[in-house]
Amino acid sequence: MAFLVASRRDGYAYRRLPFFTNLELSLGPHPSDEVVWYLAETLYSIRLQATYFTSLDLSYANRLLSPHLPLAFVIASLTTLKRIFLEGFGRNCGSMIRRMQSALLDVKLFREGKNCREGIEFPLLHPDNDPILLLQPFHLTLRSFRTDLPIHALHGLRYLNMTTLNLGNIEKPAVSIYVAAFPNLLRLAISFRTTDVLHPSGESDNRRLSIAQQVQYDTWRSLDKVEGELDDLYMLGLTCPVNEVEIVGIFMPYPFSCSPEDTAQAHMIRELMIFVGTAWLVDTWNFEFLCEETALQSLESLEFRVIVGEPHEDAEHMEDFLTCVDIVLSSLGPARFSLTLDWSQAEPQMDVESGLLVTPWDELRDLALDEHVSCFLRSSRQASEMHLVGPDGWRRDVVHYSMAPRSSGSEIPVASASSEGASLAGASA
Repeated sequence: MAFLVASRRDGYAYRRLPFFTNLELSLGPHPSDEVVWYLAETLYSIRLQATYFTSLDLSYANRLLSPHLPLAFVIASLTTLKRIFLEGFGRNCGSMIRRMQSALLDVKLFREGKNCREGIEFPLLHPDNDPILLLQPFHLTLRSFRTDLPIHALHGLRYLNMTTLNLGNIEKPAVSIYVAAFPNLLRLAISFRTTDVLHPSGESDNRRLSIAQQVQYDTWRSLDKVEGELDDLYMLGLTCPVNEVEIVGIFMPYPFSCSPEDTAQAHMIRELMIFVGTAWLVDTWNFEFLCEETALQSLESLEFRVIVGEPHEDAEHMEDFLTCVDIVLSSLGPARFSLTLDWSQAEPQMDVESGLLVTPWDELRDLALDEHVSCFLRSSRQASEMHLVGPDGWRRDVVHYSMAPRSSGSEIPVASASSEGASLAGASA
């Protein structure tokens, strides 16, 4: 932006403006008025030439869009935006959105986010900032919406073209709001934070209410993908077929999670991705649940992604973990299976006895990947793969494919492929 302003007399700079498509801006919680004025003037000066400027991300947005500064007016006057992402949402953001002249397709509104989790105070939102009301000007164009803002009540508005909805930290699971306002969803991610759902009876009551509301409105006929923690999906109580389920951070605190009646009926789930942390490595109860859950008996694809935190301690449990995975596969028999063990974010740990930093390189190299993947293929009918990911770009991949349909008592023809990439630090030591 500074280059464009400094080059106003340079025709070449203006000829480059059609290639300007995206702006991501984080100026911190307390930007100076001078900087915000400068940004507003720049956007205003290029708005006619930057005809493909379609995406805008603002962190600490409520401060930037203060009514005594011109930036909110300039952004609202743009007509080319298709996507807007506001972190640090507040009253000023809502006022701007209601004046926007762009036909938005994708909107993300968060009071918190990756760039502004701390050091910001969120004012109480005015009822007019209920997202269903706030986005009314875009009810014919909006395709995707992600938010952690509270949605309080039904307003009679329907977003018929909305296909992707991501609701984070929702205060109360009033599913009637979503099935009424977003009748044609294909992809749904949801998490609740209501206090009463922390008790088993609260979860069961909310589940029964959710099921009744879905039956009442009869809008969600099928979903391509649903994502959330298991308890949240249980409370959601989906009554429609679901093609793919992504379960994040599985945790089973109450007996209801063992029951055959779970987040979907057995014929509904075709693909399951489980994204978990290291607690899975030592908790065999989770694997028992997967083996016994009737809703998973018709899986076509099963994918595990495990984020490993303590490099040495977790690696010690890896063989036991892989044995449990093999048992799960024998029970479920999916067509395709994938397992990723990701050490990329693990910090080296100090060994108390030696005083040296411990990294998982030895354990990573010693894992018999081909042997494990070959065993996995006996239960996964078409393909089995395993990926190890470490710091500095280190990774190791092994994939086995079944070349022909399996017949009773016959060997499985196998084609395999493997690769290994060494990191710059430690992998070749």
